Amino acid sequence: MQAIRLLIVYLGLAGVGLAWTGVGLAADAEWRLPLEYSLIRSVLVSQLYTGADETARLWKDGNGCSFLDVAKPRIAASGKQVEIIQQAHARLGVKILGKCTPALEWRGFVQTLQQPRVDVSGEVLSFPVSQIKAYDEQQRALQIGELQELINKAARPKLDAIKLDLREYRSEAVKNLARYVSQDRAEPLREVVDSLRFKRVEVGVQGLQATLGFKAPPASKAAAAPQPPFSEAEMAQWRRLWEAWQAGLSPDSAGEHEADLQDLLLEADAAFTEGLSADNRVDPVTRFFKASWDKFAPLLRQAAGRHTGVDAAAALTLIGGADALYHLNSLGKPLGLSISSQGLRAAVRAYLAQRS
Repeated sequence: MQAIRLLIVYLGLAGVGLAWTGVGLAADAEWRLPLEYSLIRSVLVSQLYTGADETARLWKDGNGCSFLDVAKPRIAASGKQVEIIQQAHARLGVKILGKCTPALEWRGFVQTLQQPRVDVSGEVLSFPVSQIKAYDEQQRALQIGELQELINKAARPKLDAIKLDLREYRSEAVKNLARYVSQDRAEPLREVVDSLRFKRVEVGVQGLQATLGFKAPPASKAAAAPQPPFSEAEMAQWRRLWEAWQAGLSPDSAGEHEADLQDLLLEADAAFTEGLSADNRVDPVTRFFKASWDKFAPLLRQAAGRHTGVDAAAALTLIGGADALYHLNSLGKPLGLSISSQGLRAAVRAYLAQRS
């Protein structure tokens, strides 16, 4: 379930930027949020592939002599649908004198095409199956009618049942997000998360592009309190926090882009340290986001999506909140939002205060 909680927390990030700054919308708004396939795969594994080594028993007979197992799903785009390819192991047998005697054993792969679909409430994203194919380890199509029928009947309902239901995890999303905002913004944040709805979901090469609708509270009339540079004690706390987040990303967490991620982490570290510790004529946080965020955020999401621990949840929360702020800021600041050292100081201070 931790993988689902990670993704629900991520979905709640559309509103966290508003809560950071104390600025809100008086009307409905939309937010495009990328959901990398690594995150979607985590949901699949946590809901279905729960056996050892990421296996799922889709069917078995009453005697335990026959079964259909699938394992290690791979997920990618196929046109406007999601393609899932998984290893498959099937055995059909009979029990004779108390002993199972296999009549047929087959190993290969099951391939499904699934169309992401949002229900009428906008709160449930499911992946109904539109096509199922099976082929052996030599890439030959399955020619055994009885086994193909079994695969069709067993795999479809199990995969159709996979879903992302916003209603189940709203309270946990608020709990995780509230650590980044001041106490007076906790209730507006809850209202934003409660209003989140899927409006559209499109299939992309790297992941799903979800369009979320939400209602934000009216803008706060109070000016944001100025945030002075961090003291030495606060900087020491920040260093421990930053190092803990980085420790949650294993050396291979970004795959082939690991070197790029490490370089950008060094750039972010320098920019954030400078922005937290001193006032500068040119804001280093703003400068970093403008130059690097479009490359940095996808790598961070991919890395965090490979983990299910608390550190990954914390990192993903901060990533998504910054992503929301950055893209709202890029629209000409219609909401008065800004990416800045001031905003970073406020968010980190709120987080540290709630940890103490």
